[in-house]
Parts: sequence; C-alpha cells; structure tokens
Amino acid sequence: MADNIPDAAGCLRLEGWRQGCLIQPNNAQQIIESSIDYYNKGASPDTWLVILTQDCDLVRNTDVEPFVELLALQTLSNKPSNPMKGQSARTLHLTFKIDNQIYWFECCIHDRFRIKKNALCGAGCNTKLVFQENELRLLRQWLARRYTRAAFPDNFEKYLASTKDPVKKLFKSAAAKLISTVYIAIDNEEAGMDEDYVIHVILTVLAEDFEEDEKRASIDEFEERFITVFSNRPHIRFALKYPDDSASYDVRVLSEEDVTLSILRNYKRFDADYRSVDDDAISPPENIDVN
Repeated sequence: MADNIPDAAGCLRLEGWRQGCLIQPNNAQQIIESSIDYYNKGASPDTWLVILTQDCDLVRNTDVEPFVELLALQTLSNKPSNPMKGQSARTLHLTFKIDNQIYWFECCIHDRFRIKKNALCGAGCNTKLVFQENELRLLRQWLARRYTRAAFPDNFEKYLASTKDPVKKLFKSAAAKLISTVYIAIDNEEAGMDEDYVIHVILTVLAEDFEEDEKRASIDEFEERFITVFSNRPHIRFALKYPDDSASYDVRVLSEEDVTLSILRNYKRFDADYRSVDDDAISPPENIDVN
C-alpha cells in the first residue's frame, strides 16, 4: 500500500477507483485488516469487496473525505433458489459477468466497514471489475432504503401485521410482481388505540403492463385482493371517493409516469417487502432511484 503520497485521493483518481469497483479475494484480506471499524470477519477464498463510497467523495481530499466505505460480498456456488433483489433489509443478491462467467454474490447489510484512503492505494484496481449500472443501482437503493423507508404509526403496523398471513400471502402472490410501489396516506396518523386508521392508497405499475390484457387482469386481481385483505384488518378502513357510496374505496392504480411530486409529498411508500421476514417476500421492483 502507498503511504507517502501528497494526498491519497489523487492516488485513487489515478488508479481509477469508483463506486461499484470490485476487489478480488486475493486482495480482500489485506483491505479488511486495514478496517478502522469493528469488523471481525476475516476474508475467505469466496470473499470479494465492493466500493460503496460515491465517486466524488473518493477523489475529494482526505482532509474533507478521509475514508472509503466498502461492503464484503460472498460468492455463491450456484444461483440462489430465491434471489433477494431488494426485498430484504438485511440480505441482497447481485450478479457480475466477466469473460462469459456469471458470479452470484450474497451481501449482508452488517458487512460494511471503512478504511483510510491510503489503504486502498496500490490495492490493484481493475477497471473491468465493476458492477453494471443496474446492479449498482440496486445496491444503492438497498442501502438507502434501510434508512429512508417510511415510518407508519406503531398501532397501524400492529393492526396490519404485515409479516403474518394474509398480508404476507398477498405480497408473495404472482400478481404482486406487477405492482411497482404501494403508496399509503393516512388521514389520522394520531388515531387512538380504539380508533380506525382511514387510508388512501395508490398502486403503481409499468405503463406497458396496462396494455397487456393478461397483465392488466392480474393487476386488477391484486387490487381486489388488496382491498379485501386490508379491509379485513382491525382498525384499518379505506377513505371513500364518494361519501354516499360505501364501496367507493379510494384505491387507485397509476402508471409510474403518473406519480407526481404532490403524491410523493402526501403519501408514504409502503415497503411490504421490508416488513416481511427475509426469506419469504417477493418484492416489486424499484421505480424511483433515490440517488
């Protein structure tokens, strides 16, 4: 490792390090040993590392940005039977292809650590070993959602019981794959223990899925099941579009293109996947890149 350079950030710039760069197992142990955080997992022949720090911070002088954050990844011998592509708050699976070989990685949210920038200088940056943008976006979103997912009232979460049947089954269904995002607005978030929460819901889908009859039927099916399941939970009821029509539930299905800033200000994203146990949720894909 290079120690006596004017500023390690210049070294990282020259070597080509950027967010998403991968470090192979033969260099992983030396990097892990440079950790300034408590990280007690040693590297194995299956351990790779990925750079998490954004490009602009990697090349910023060390007096402003002195550290590089990394995540340890474990290679898998086979494709996992149920890949977690953003559904779990703790586990993520990513793929990387080079020389016609596909690598499957498993990530744990607790395997992040920092090193000083000079510890990365001379560590053998291979500019071909970098995640493709789709995988990198998934990684960024997974990290961000752990801290940015919306907080709903405790009693609302308790009444919904989203980690138990039948809510869990609803979001595991095949039709749920077509729902990009669920947005919920609650009229009375300060409701008491014996009061009902009155909710408005927006389900978003890909615009092209509206055009396919089979997919549109599945979307309609999910909407009906959503209304049934949520209506059957205690102290949760839908606001009405028309006060005189008791069945005019305020549940809308919109294409992603029709989600406005006003909606984002007034509705909270409901991450049903993050409210389920790690190995049994099927999550809709992201529709908004928070980075």
